[in-house]
Amino acid sequence: MPTYVGKIEQNESLDATQYFAGPWRQFERSVVPANGSRRLTADAVEYAVFVMSGTGSYQFNGSQHPLTPGSAVTVGHGAEVLITGDQATPLELFITTLAVSDS
Repeated sequence: MPTYVGKIEQNESLDATQYFAGPWRQFERSVVPANGSRRLTADAVEYAVFVMSGTGSYQFNGSQHPLTPGSAVTVGHGAEVLITGDQATPLELFITTLAVSDS
């Protein structure tokens, strides 16, 4: 497996399975537009979400929680969150997708 050092630009993703032996499957920089949303469903994977810029919120089990730069949210197997950007600015996220082991 080749070594990798790289840079992921806004709205790009990287297939991590080509470069990493661990559970990472994808790295992604994603922008949720102002008033837009993004749903993450951890059915066959898990997520770690880091807020790079902007503000918004995520909804889990009927409760809403704020997101600000530096926030981190983990979405474990079987969970689902809805991430929403606020009205003023887009919400830039760095999302890692991890494989789930059945063992």
